[in-house]
Amino acid sequence: MKKLREDRCKTKREVSQGIVSDKTYSKIEKGVASLNFNDLTKVLKNLDLTLEEFTYQYKMIYEDPFSKGIEKIREITHSNNKESLKKSTDAILKDKKLSYKKKKILICTLNCISNLNDGEIELAKKHANVVWNYLKDFDTLYAYDLFFLTHIFIAFTGETLDHVVEKIRIEIPKWRDFKNFQIVEISFYLNYGKYLELEKRKEEAINIYQEALRISKLNNNALYTSVSMIRLGRLIKDNTFIDSGIYILNIFDPDLCNNIMKEE
Repeated sequence: MKKLREDRCKTKREVSQGIVSDKTYSKIEKGVASLNFNDLTKVLKNLDLTLEEFTYQYKMIYEDPFSKGIEKIREITHSNNKESLKKSTDAILKDKKLSYKKKKILICTLNCISNLNDGEIELAKKHANVVWNYLKDFDTLYAYDLFFLTHIFIAFTGETLDHVVEKIRIEIPKWRDFKNFQIVEISFYLNYGKYLELEKRKEEAINIYQEALRISKLNNNALYTSVSMIRLGRLIKDNTFIDSGIYILNIFDPDLCNNIMKEE
């Protein structure tokens, strides 16, 4: 409960006021007391969570080793960093708690990322399709489902790509308040903007980069704000945007700055 509350950036009082005392709620977060069903639904309402979302998130945080595998993907410093990709892949392969099916989804995600960076599009599609076949029939895409798709959607083409992008854009705002998910949303818009840019769909790319910049600023993320500024500045031919973005990015991540500069 504490992890979910902190991810929602809520205080204990905001969550428990009018339901249980501060002392009782503190005990609940420590695991030495529990809520009855009626009070639980009230607390979840204060957390802006449905019971279904709570059950899913609780399982991911506390029970399912799947989340640990996802954290290994999160640890990748840059998507074109082969050392980080290999380290994450090795850790997932060695994890004995992961089922074969879930391990396959994680590895296919990593392989797709690697293939895309190496320009191996057909191999990337093959791995992306494994992940999509696992997710496509879900009525609701949860945070970790979207995490996978935002990393591999570029591998899709035609109607499948349009469908996946639309699915991500509809579902992604539902998870916006979770602290660790903000970067996933920004990355999606940056990746989609780059795709549109390469497809010569300039106006659409500008709109998507503007959204990436808006969300980056909203979340005080200097790294992604600077990347958004550079890419957007190039398209709208604003040197002030470009120079400011390079200056900021060079402070926070010189290696990423070099990679972004090579894009031109």
